[in-house]
Amino acid sequence: MTTGDRSDMMQIPNEYMERIKNRLRRKSGNENTALMFESDIKQFLGYMRQKGYGHSDIEKEPKRIMEGFVSWLYDSNYASSTILLYFGFARLLLKEHDIKLTDDDVKYIGLPKRMPFDDEKVSVEQIRRIVFACKHSGLKILLMLMKDTMIRPRECVGLQLKHFNLEYEIPYLIVPYQVTKSKETKELFFTYETKDMLVQHLKANRVDNPDDYVFLRKNYKYTDEKDFNKILNTKVRYCCRIFRYILQKPEFADMNQVVDRPQTRSIRYKIHPYSFKKFAYTAISDVLSEAAVKSMKGDTD
Repeated sequence: MTTGDRSDMMQIPNEYMERIKNRLRRKSGNENTALMFESDIKQFLGYMRQKGYGHSDIEKEPKRIMEGFVSWLYDSNYASSTILLYFGFARLLLKEHDIKLTDDDVKYIGLPKRMPFDDEKVSVEQIRRIVFACKHSGLKILLMLMKDTMIRPRECVGLQLKHFNLEYEIPYLIVPYQVTKSKETKELFFTYETKDMLVQHLKANRVDNPDDYVFLRKNYKYTDEKDFNKILNTKVRYCCRIFRYILQKPEFADMNQVVDRPQTRSIRYKIHPYSFKKFAYTAISDVLSEAAVKSMKGDTD
């Protein structure tokens, strides 16, 4: 082991970083995955520094060191999905350094299974209570569209006025492939109640140009994908914070329940914005087949 030998420490040359990010962009079709890699790979590099491992160490014993990395994440109470993500990114980095792990090596390491999230869908009564208490019109419309259409928050906040058709007999929206997870354009219908709320929101915020973004700041202009993804992620986090602020009020104590998962370092709540999406999934599944609903949702598996 090369403890203390900083010249041998695991480094990511800029050309390696860019090659990996470009590969992730091509595979995922968006900038967000590349940004995630750039941020999350720091966990692996931090582990290597903490243990004093250098490049020569992981060249000699990649299986043992990666097993230690997984154990370190597990002992740090990371969720199984996060461990799988960090391991996958670390494996990409090793591959770029011509250090390969075989499938048998991965089986030996013993990765955790992805655990289903123990969340809950909201009821009609809970939807009414939350929407009535919400004074932020953008969040209110976001939640209503999620419960009508199963749209993802990040897909929704990237919509422009031209993506909504409010003149059709049944109002609908078009989600362009650039912002969908599946990279396929989606056409989604929503209720008249949601339409009325949306029209009020558009008037109050003077959203009248087809190129205006419905949920972003007035006069925002698209510059590049990296900036656009940053804006969308920031907006979604902001909406989630407002949602949690609402449910932290005393009158929502029955809904502000934490998921009991002691081996997860982050606090997860049973009801969150995605619960509205789950409501739509369940409601539509009662009418259509599950396969049809998954197709509408945009699942690729």
